[in-house]
Amino acid sequence: MKTAVLMYADSETDANLYYATCFLVGDPVPYLEVGRRKLLILNDLEIGRGREQARVDEVLSMTDLARALGKGATLERILEKALRDRGCGACEVPGNFPIDLADRLRARRIRVTPRTGPFYPRRLLKSPGEIRAIEAAQRATEEAVHRALDLLRRAKIRGHKIY
Repeated sequence: MKTAVLMYADSETDANLYYATCFLVGDPVPYLEVGRRKLLILNDLEIGRGREQARVDEVLSMTDLARALGKGATLERILEKALRDRGCGACEVPGNFPIDLADRLRARRIRVTPRTGPFYPRRLLKSPGEIRAIEAAQRATEEAVHRALDLLRRAKIRGHKIY
């Protein structure tokens, strides 16, 4: 049996999910890596945008997966189906993976192992383009702070009331 990478997070607050997909989503969504294939499972509201914007190999429909399972299609059953359909009986998850979901997957005989340390060690190394973007953001921040300080230095307090 193969081992997949599994995340369940939102990419607005989880840098690992954003790094993996380059797709901004505010609600938690399942993400799988099986070998070199990247899969994102999205609901009907996000699926069209996900198919256009996410840098993944496949975007699966949460609705279609639930429909295939019939009544009682819970998140853990959907994830189990997605994993088993790809020959996986185990997954590695980040340390912030929901423990209750991990326990529910384990109850379905999916081995769930948290990864220690950085989830994507390659995120620690920046490409030349990323370095340029970081430098530009730092310069813009420094300029904004200088302008704010200058504005405060020139400000005058005029007749104020204390309540």
